[in-house]
Amino acid sequence: MASHWRRGRTPVTHRRDDKLARLNPSAFEALIAEHYRGQGYQVERVGHGGAHFDGGIDLKLRRGDEYIVVQCKRENAYKVTHNVGHELIGVMCTQGATGAIVVNAGEFTEHARESAQNERRLTLVDGDEVRRWFPELASPASEPQWERVSAGGRTPRPRSSRRRGDEGVKAAFAFAGLIALLMWQCSRPDPEVRGARPQHTAARPAPIVAAPPARPRVEAAQQPAHRITTPSGQTMEEWERRNRESMEILRETTPEIDLAP
Repeated sequence: MASHWRRGRTPVTHRRDDKLARLNPSAFEALIAEHYRGQGYQVERVGHGGAHFDGGIDLKLRRGDEYIVVQCKRENAYKVTHNVGHELIGVMCTQGATGAIVVNAGEFTEHARESAQNERRLTLVDGDEVRRWFPELASPASEPQWERVSAGGRTPRPRSSRRRGDEGVKAAFAFAGLIALLMWQCSRPDPEVRGARPQHTAARPAPIVAAPPARPRVEAAQQPAHRITTPSGQTMEEWERRNRESMEILRETTPEIDLAP
């Protein structure tokens, strides 16, 4: 299948972010195949999630004289153009099929719808119809997760995607904090090992024995005076005799000094 239909892409009016929009191509094809089986068709899967081996056909439906080729599109950001339908009509003719269906999870352009109205063998099934088939995969009726495409043609990111981004940042910070906590815990010694580790205690110093207080020094004034002994009578007589002799000598040698008793 040619891909030139992507060149003039038009953003969708509403971009959905529900379970259906999040399906991968293979799961989306399996879902559509299951729907047509419920309609009584014998379904043959050909595409297998984008590996087109038969001219862009994903499913082949057979029921009685009907032989319908189906192409599944999961375009949620841009509208599918009329070129897809035209190409599938060519494949339908080559296969000898009686009809062709393009099933898209999103939207089609107005030109694509007009072309399908002019070609009765071509049927377009948009995302609204698919969500009616599988209401459990659709967004709530209020559609809080949808966003209007800006006038400039740029498709803004869905609110839910922004919320998921914020939650991702918070989760990253929480994870980093957890890693830091684990590293801190690992760096700490194990309490049991710490308890079993021998404790090195410093040797106690020998007790200091205070020296006995020094005996106070007795000052000279406090020392007991020497005992005064009284001379005996004989000593006094000898002392008086010598004193008289000394006085006589002084009178003879120095008459000018009056040495009268």
